[in-house]
Amino acid sequence: MIQAPRAGTLRATMRLSRAQQIDLAIALPILALGILEALARDNTGRWLAAALVTGGAVALRRRSPLLALLAIVLGQVMAHDATYDTDPLSPFLAELLLLFTVAYQLRLQPAALGLAIGLAYVWLDFASGRDVGFAQAVAQCGFYVLAWALGRLLHGHESRRVAAERDAAVAEEHARTAVADERARIARELHDAVAHSVSVMVLQAGGVRRLLKDDPTREREREALAGVEETGRQAVMELHRMLGILRKRDDGAELAPSPSLARVGALVEQVREAGLDASLKIEGEPAPLAPGLDMSAYRIVQEALTNAMRYAPGARVAVSVRYGRDLQLEVRDDGPGHAPSKGTGQGIVGMRERAALFGGELEAGPLPSGGFRVHARLPA
Repeated sequence: MIQAPRAGTLRATMRLSRAQQIDLAIALPILALGILEALARDNTGRWLAAALVTGGAVALRRRSPLLALLAIVLGQVMAHDATYDTDPLSPFLAELLLLFTVAYQLRLQPAALGLAIGLAYVWLDFASGRDVGFAQAVAQCGFYVLAWALGRLLHGHESRRVAAERDAAVAEEHARTAVADERARIARELHDAVAHSVSVMVLQAGGVRRLLKDDPTREREREALAGVEETGRQAVMELHRMLGILRKRDDGAELAPSPSLARVGALVEQVREAGLDASLKIEGEPAPLAPGLDMSAYRIVQEALTNAMRYAPGARVAVSVRYGRDLQLEVRDDGPGHAPSKGTGQGIVGMRERAALFGGELEAGPLPSGGFRVHARLPA
């Protein structure tokens, strides 16, 4: 059984959009003017028909602007007679509006076709034998070209705006992807560090328990240590179960040394061998860092050096590590002031994500005197 549409649904269907309301508001005065002009001319019936075509074309101009323009022109051609030496005002205004719409909405080729239709109409009108002066024809063509050029100007502006929004959306999506990838990478590294630390705790607890096995007065201590061992093993299993899925297949990854600031000298040496004029300066007394913080600090320096190699090949790069209340990391080069926007920009996003994870801050940008600087502050 087919149900009748509800009243609210019917009203929503019949409701005009804002653009349709604007077009209708423009079409009605043009239609009214066309009717008044038709009543003042001979062959009123033909001019009334042309006025209706003109009003309808203006009201529907956004749906098919080229066809609407052609309909107006054909309506005027069919209504022309030799009685008057000037065209009515209403179709002229409608043609200006349609030429603007054609130029604004359509690509260049169909928009140029619309302008050609308008100019051809003026030429046919001038060549029809009616008393239409050359200056009048030139002026009409000038108005047509002006309306069309304004539409193309706004078309270009709108195209650039849409392209900028699209690029911004793509950049935002890349940034979200970079953050997600970096968080997954951090989780994998923390998984390794935490699992290793817990495994060491389990081994140490087991060693102490075995040392106490011959002492009958330490039964409660042995039971407590056995509980620590069992809980630790379960924790390691849960870590592997919950976070192990984040690990991607990477041949040889298990054999690679764990990232640590203790290896930053070897990292600088590697990029120096790759052709980058890199130097390292360590200030303060190196202090032991939490495993996650240690790995993230190393990754920040590594990514900053990678960016320098990518965007400033042959430049001098200075790496500075300063221990203290806060851990200060700086990678500065004297290259052309590279910008991550030349690539995906995911390196800077990843470094900021690592710094923020530990409550730190990261600044990255070109220097006024030339070059590029990455500076990170991490609470030690």
